[in-house]
Formats: sequence, C-alpha cells, structure tokens
Amino acid sequence: MRDVRIILMAVALCLAAGCGIFSPRTDFESPKGEDGIVDPFNFGDLLDGSAERFTAEQLAPDWTDLFSDDLRYVNVLSASLEYGKDVLRSHLSRQHNLHPGYTVKWTRSGSFPAYAAVITLTDIGYDVVDAASPQSVLYSGTCSFTIVRDDKSMWRIHTWTDEPDSDPFFSPSGN
Repeated sequence: MRDVRIILMAVALCLAAGCGIFSPRTDFESPKGEDGIVDPFNFGDLLDGSAERFTAEQLAPDWTDLFSDDLRYVNVLSASLEYGKDVLRSHLSRQHNLHPGYTVKWTRSGSFPAYAAVITLTDIGYDVVDAASPQSVLYSGTCSFTIVRDDKSMWRIHTWTDEPDSDPFFSPSGN
C-alpha cells in the first residue's frame, strides 16, 4: 500500500511539473480593459469619467480608427515638427513592438460636459511604466487632446500636444 502511495505521488508531481506551472514566465499579456479589449497604452482611460467610449477596434494596437485622418501631433520640445496619423501610428506600433510590457497611466482632473461634439482635455499627466515594475516611471509628461465626434459618431483624437518631462516616448522624433 505504501508503494502505491509513493508511485501516485511521483506521478502527480511529474504531471504538475510537466504542465509548466513551475516555469518562470518571460512573456506577459498586454493590458486588457473592459470586454477583453487590448489597449497597450490605455487610450481608453482618456474618456474615463464620461459617458463616452472609444470602440474596441479603435483601441487595438494598430490604432487605425483612434486618430482622425487629419491628426496633428506636436511634441513641444521640437515644436517646429508636426506629425500626422500614419507617422504617429507607425511610431506607436514600433514602440509597442520594442517594449510590449510598457503601459501608460493617464492622470486628469476636471469633469466632462454632459454632451459635446468636441472634448478638449488639457493638462493630462502621463507616466509610462513597465508592467513588470510599475512603480518605476520610465517616461513622463503632460498632454493636451482635442477629441472630436466624426460623421460616423465615433470619437477620434484630432490634436495631441505632448510636453514630455525629458526624453519623449510618444514623439516619432524622440527615440
């Protein structure tokens, strides 16, 4: 009887060790918000506190529909340079591929109007952190956004002014 117990424990231990539960993880899932939406830079948080939302398709990591076609992105450290939708999308995709564990914590104060076709957000603080050590801020700064409702009733970021504290994370000219 004792031999049977030892054999059963050995089999159970082999099964537990073989399933990978004791293996260290090197890859982590991208942050998922409500409804399992993957939003690596947490753009959906910009509208928190309002009745408005970006759609799941807008928040997917290619950001095809998040930005308006005539987006104007400006980094105030290089104010003479403005970037459009395609360049910014390409840069964000590159940053996401280079740093898949990075996420953004947006901080804003104030309230939203009950209804508007344009939402202006000013003095939105941000911290870029690595999900593996969220207490260490890698990049930080302040942004202003103008978010407009288009003819399809979708919210899109129309202008984005970025004022990084030091090295820029979002700017295509930054890193």
